[in-house]
Amino acid sequence: SREALPPLRRRMMDDNSPEAAFAAAAVAKIDPSANVGTRFYELMRNKLPVNRWTATQYIPDYVDPEVAEKRLVARYEVEDDPTTCSMIAWSLNKLGERHATNMFIRNP
Repeated sequence: SREALPPLRRRMMDDNSPEAAFAAAAVAKIDPSANVGTRFYELMRNKLPVNRWTATQYIPDYVDPEVAEKRLVARYEVEDDPTTCSMIAWSLNKLGERHATNMFIRNP
């Protein structure tokens, strides 16, 4: 419910919270007009691995695919954590699957 938004937004913006990326996704579910994409990109560089991994997984769901692809590729090129690199690859694959599905739907 909307009453949960203020504490979720605080948690989302807390760089020390291991739940920041989950909170950002919850904010977007409750308020679809919320722009959480920028926060997911910030969390991809977070010191907490769980935030890096979780944010990376949510990007295909909440960010324009073309923008997401560019940013994910750019992050992959400088990322040194193997698990984060795997998550980025997974997200890029998810974007590719959605793009292919959308192309099929538009051009049956």
